[in-house]
Amino acid sequence: MISDNQSICPKCGGQLKYYDHVQRLVRTKFGNKKWVAIRRLRCCKCHAVHRELPDFIFPYKQYEAYIIIGVLEGLITCETLGFEDYPCEMTMPRWRLFTPRLFLLTAVPNLKIAIERRQTPMEEIIFASGSVPVAVAARVYGKDASWIRAGIVSGWLPIGKATRSGKLVTNLEEMNSKYGRINFYISPKLLWQETGYVWRGERA
Repeated sequence: MISDNQSICPKCGGQLKYYDHVQRLVRTKFGNKKWVAIRRLRCCKCHAVHRELPDFIFPYKQYEAYIIIGVLEGLITCETLGFEDYPCEMTMPRWRLFTPRLFLLTAVPNLKIAIERRQTPMEEIIFASGSVPVAVAARVYGKDASWIRAGIVSGWLPIGKATRSGKLVTNLEEMNSKYGRINFYISPKLLWQETGYVWRGERA
């Protein structure tokens, strides 16, 4: 994913050029709706088409970003004036449940202002076999290796699993080296689904 002032394809590194634009429905305060023009960019190299999102829209969410962040930070509840019915009481808890993944957009520099991409059909993608190295995943997210390992163990970074002697490791306290070595498996497919990055077998 890229920011709105960047012109590099997140899949192959090719140059992005303006392709066309589409209309995107956005929900605002009091349940009002508005249509926003979203630019679509096309890669000159791999021909992937991406939707460029402004900073007030999160990928795959209808509500404005400030509303979602307000709910997550506890500033907006179902009793807040203007938000009594929108978002609904079922939506707000669901956002809180996936808080870490939503906040990836602000925690990771190159995901801060994201684009919605028209993904290449999965059957057309050839994933390398084996596990994506932690160092590669760290580079993709713009974080260090410890952040990747902690995210996998805790479960808020759903790109793989951590095991020790064949048993899943799901608690950060179990990461202590005195208990033995932890093996991290990062799925090329899951990494692609989360970031749009296709791993071709590189080690770093």
